[in-house]
Amino acid sequence: MQKFDHIDSLRGVAVLMVVLVHTGQTISNLAPDLEFATRYGQLGVQLFFLVSGFTLCLSMDSRAEKKFASTKFYIRRFFRIAPLYYVGIAWYFLVRLTQDSIQAGSPVMPERFEMSSVLANLSFIHGFVPGANNSIVPGGWSIGTEMAFYLIFPLLFLIIRKLATKGLQHLFNFFALTLAFSILVQGPATFLEMDEGPNRFMYYNLSNQIPVFITGIISFFLFKRGFLDRLPVIFALAGFIALTLLNIYLWRKNIPFSQTLVPALAGWSFVFLYVIFARFRSLNPALLRHIGQVSFSIYLVHFVFTRILGSVFNNLQQVGVSPEFILVMHFSLTAAVSYVIAIWTEKYIERPGIDYGRKLINWLDRASGAKQTSAVAFKTQ
Repeated sequence: MQKFDHIDSLRGVAVLMVVLVHTGQTISNLAPDLEFATRYGQLGVQLFFLVSGFTLCLSMDSRAEKKFASTKFYIRRFFRIAPLYYVGIAWYFLVRLTQDSIQAGSPVMPERFEMSSVLANLSFIHGFVPGANNSIVPGGWSIGTEMAFYLIFPLLFLIIRKLATKGLQHLFNFFALTLAFSILVQGPATFLEMDEGPNRFMYYNLSNQIPVFITGIISFFLFKRGFLDRLPVIFALAGFIALTLLNIYLWRKNIPFSQTLVPALAGWSFVFLYVIFARFRSLNPALLRHIGQVSFSIYLVHFVFTRILGSVFNNLQQVGVSPEFILVMHFSLTAAVSYVIAIWTEKYIERPGIDYGRKLINWLDRASGAKQTSAVAFKTQ
């Protein structure tokens, strides 16, 4: 499969946006506009989702005709995510066990680590379990949503690939249908005020995030037909700015269904950002690309440092250090420390997991080949 440097760069941007929102949450007295800018960083998760939809199509398109394509897809995805996520479950259990025990003055089990929630996370169904979707691993909601998307991706790929042969209008109609579905699902929660806001269960759920993934798939077929390559950069820049400003307006006004519209519009704004990064090599420096390559590890490990360093840095306001300067220091140090640790976890946890998945696929190919050989030999006897 062809490797695109700008995709790694976009992953780097995505994880730095996520680090920004979580460092910003720990700093008090930020100027309102700056505080909102840090909050906008949470849409880095939607950038991850968009890139995921796009790159999965790249992979599936090159392997679609191979035997057991869907089975191999699920094996790759599981061993790409599960090893590090399982280590994350154990790590955050120890972190919270230590914190809660210190506060209680004696060893106590962390409140949120109920067996049902742990099992939901181990089986990756926590995106559909309100009490488990974000309570075990910080930010784990996005992993549950991503894994749920993986489950239906092969079918979505086939559907959208067929629609792409009929014309672009059919692709955009499918997106509109998906967005309408999300709004319909979110409707009761919105009007009954059951689950409003960008940090609640219904917001996290795949039913609300699916338009972003669909945008990633559609953008692949736009790329494949050369549409993205022909799009003028000035138009891409204008589109990115316009959709970002519209998103800010919707978010701040908190209009009905904004929790669905904001991530969906962010997805399309990031399609324009993709075009911009694809055209300018200067936007894809080696460091940013490498941050993107280890972004999954950074995503899972940075939460510890946002909390520890946040409490330390925030105290500097008492000696006259401005909250804006504290934010810069906090973000920079958290990103740097997380990056260094992520290099290690990517090498010793992520990569071995991916290699094991590859070996399992090779074994499946050999077993299938041996079975075919035996069947042919039997027929010729």
